[in-house]
Amino acid sequence: MCDTVCVVTPDGVLFGKNSDRDANEAQRLEWLPRTATTAAALISRPFWMAGAEMGANEHGVAIGNEAVFTRAPVPREGRTGMEHLRTALLRARTADEAVQVLVSETEMHGQGGPMGLEDPLFRYSSSFLVADPRGAWVVETAGRAHAEERVTSGVRTISNLLTIPGFAERWSDRLKTAVAAGRVRRERTGRALAGARGPGDVMRALGDAGDGGPRYRFLNGTCAAPCMHGGGALAGDRVRGSADHGIGGGRDVRGGAREHPGL
Repeated sequence: MCDTVCVVTPDGVLFGKNSDRDANEAQRLEWLPRTATTAAALISRPFWMAGAEMGANEHGVAIGNEAVFTRAPVPREGRTGMEHLRTALLRARTADEAVQVLVSETEMHGQGGPMGLEDPLFRYSSSFLVADPRGAWVVETAGRAHAEERVTSGVRTISNLLTIPGFAERWSDRLKTAVAAGRVRRERTGRALAGARGPGDVMRALGDAGDGGPRYRFLNGTCAAPCMHGGGALAGDRVRGSADHGIGGGRDVRGGAREHPGL
């Protein structure tokens, strides 16, 4: 389970992400050099996967990925949402371009394949928070279906649940989403980032282990707080990677959401 956050201001964008994965799964911080056709990028990825949980490229585009649980089938073989994230960082010069890449990859390939180290049957669709110095986007998917929402100002957070109105009601798997406790974490990070002014505020929001420290629950361990410590019979992730930074510059952009039914 994970959390990705941004704060859009007239002076730039704050961006941060926790990557919560299997307790024994290391993440590799990897530099991808520029080529004749791709941008240079720094990514953080589970050591056994080609795709990335998060990353930023030389053009100031940053993307974080979240597992979301939907009614769309996820095949045993295919390209993961994290592979779509990596492709977007290599191809995009702006957040708008990155959204176009994510949408194109989702429509063309869908999502599939093993997504958990210790449970190869664990599979899910993805949501993404995409930012550059001018603003941000949320991209949510369910198989090949997708919806996008532009972030014009203020705090926007995503977690292990669909959030875009209409799309969320149509596609959410309510039971799995409830176990993942993303709604609780999203509310906590949103409150913590109200009035955020710098990367340190993002670090504190994502470092929240709960009131008075970690509280363990039998089914989902410490999923109720952004800084997870493992445990739980059904969901026992812990923080395996984390990043936060500010992206300079900024301008006003218009808001709005759109939905596409997929193929």
